[in-house]
Amino acid sequence: MPGSVKILLVEDEPVVAMVMRRLLEDNGYSVTVTPEGRIAVKTVRLDPSIQLVLMDIDLGPGMDGPETAKAILSERMLPVVFLSSHSSRDMVERVRGITRYGYVVKDSGRYVLLSSIEMALEMFAAHEKTRDSERRLAHLFQSSPFAILVLDSEDRLIDCNREFTRMFQFGLDESRGRKINELIVPAHLADEGDELSRKVTDGKPVYHETQRCRKDGSLVEVAITGAPIDLDNGRLIYGIYQDIGERKAAQSRIRELLSEKELLLREVYHRVKNNMHSISVLLSLQAESSGLPEVAAAMEDARGRVASMQMVYEKLFSSEDFHKVSSSEYLGDLVDSIVLSSSAISRVSIQRVMDDLPLDADTLFPLGLILNEALTNAFKYAFPVDRAGRVAITFTSDGQGSCELAVDDDGIGMKAPAHKPGSLSSSGSSGSTGFGLTLIHALADQLSGKAELSSSSHWIKEGEDRHGSRVSIRFPHGMRNTDIPS
Repeated sequence: MPGSVKILLVEDEPVVAMVMRRLLEDNGYSVTVTPEGRIAVKTVRLDPSIQLVLMDIDLGPGMDGPETAKAILSERMLPVVFLSSHSSRDMVERVRGITRYGYVVKDSGRYVLLSSIEMALEMFAAHEKTRDSERRLAHLFQSSPFAILVLDSEDRLIDCNREFTRMFQFGLDESRGRKINELIVPAHLADEGDELSRKVTDGKPVYHETQRCRKDGSLVEVAITGAPIDLDNGRLIYGIYQDIGERKAAQSRIRELLSEKELLLREVYHRVKNNMHSISVLLSLQAESSGLPEVAAAMEDARGRVASMQMVYEKLFSSEDFHKVSSSEYLGDLVDSIVLSSSAISRVSIQRVMDDLPLDADTLFPLGLILNEALTNAFKYAFPVDRAGRVAITFTSDGQGSCELAVDDDGIGMKAPAHKPGSLSSSGSSGSTGFGLTLIHALADQLSGKAELSSSSHWIKEGEDRHGSRVSIRFPHGMRNTDIPS
């Protein structure tokens, strides 16, 4: 260490200065000597390589040692070690108010002087590290984009940063010593402020979004983070305030837009429902006035399909979020509507088993149309005039993301043609038209599912003279194509 250290020796006695200089240089120090305080101050100002000042207290006429040390320390921080021929209390008192790193009596000997210099350099280096750390912390404290304050255990403000002053318009001088709840907590939130203070004082960190009051009385939306700091001499509390006004405004705007969207969706669903009802009425009128059974039947089929879609909009219109509808409610009401419009209502008993799932419109539309086609076909073709029977409608979920809709009957039966195994078709002279069954296939594809026909029903026992049929569609819940395949 000595070889890299330069010492300024301030000594007005030439012989003493010469002896001490030789001693220091013999031990590896670089030494500059000056006999006067005024010259010493100038030397420190001009020579940044000086790392320690060895200062005689009595310098004769002009500036004395303590005065010179004060002037030097006003220029830059350096370790100052005082030298004196006296060790009296009065002499020591002369340097008490000066930052110093040692007091050496001149006749203490070589070892004491060198040890005092070495200790002073080590202490100064340690203090510099501490000061550097404090400067960095102070810079972080003052440069933080969040308002930060430090309170004592009585909630009185000790320190605050520039952002706190900017946010709340209170400077440190006018804030220091005041209770924080009296400073920035609005009157209507006084109880809340007291509760937060109690929690932190009890050692519990807190996070809370609320309002605080500026000096001019205006309110600011803030997120508060507070926590205790336990030190050797007691507990302090730090608080961080983040301005969340823009975020709150954005959230409020989002809520407004969502409300507007819901109102718009409600209006759209209402209008579409009414338009579909009008279309349904027109189709019924057209069917009644056509005079041709085939045309009337086609019109009624179309009206049934429109009615199934109209019911989706009715359910969406009355739902809470306008996006999802109860499967059991929609499918159950649709079954009731189809049954009431069928001439076979008095001859056919209906059974149903419905799992309840929240389904969106993209699933409900094709599912409702499939149920309409399958159930309408069962009434039309499975039970000729005067034939009684049963129809079961089931909608189930396996709990693994797969759903199945099935329509079972114990009527005259249906079969798959040889050219397309597993496809849906009718048999006999009363077979259905191909359009409805083709539509079921297309709608099943839209749901990323598969439609199948079974020629036997779960009601038919072995050897019984019944055939029955089962139309089913299995599809993954939550997965679907967006387009109906051509």
